[in-house]
Amino acid sequence: MHLALVLKQTGQHDAAVRVLEKGLRQAPKDPMLLLSLARVLLGSTGQPTQRTLDALSYAQRAATFADATLKEQALETLALAYAEVGASEEATRTAQQLAAIYEGRGDHDRARQILTRFSDLSVHRGQESR
Repeated sequence: MHLALVLKQTGQHDAAVRVLEKGLRQAPKDPMLLLSLARVLLGSTGQPTQRTLDALSYAQRAATFADATLKEQALETLALAYAEVGASEEATRTAQQLAAIYEGRGDHDRARQILTRFSDLSVHRGQESR
């Protein structure tokens, strides 16, 4: 997984994807691999591409298999993936779920940041589709 991170940081996204996909063939339910692959695939501009749809699928699986230590990262990546494909209601719902976790821990500032971030994304996405 470290190799994939280095590849991503050096702009070799396709190579990073191949490394992570190879890892997933060995451990298809590994939430960290799923999360890493979703993050590498996210970030396409314009209309959703197959890569962003794949990122959404990997993020959904990561959120399903994530334990407590990865749950926040998985939900944030999932909300981003929903936003990338234009599913603003799902992005908002997932962000609210994540904010509730932070609120439950008493981290009100982080909860507010999450809600603000995703409401800003929804507004921005809504303007793009006009």
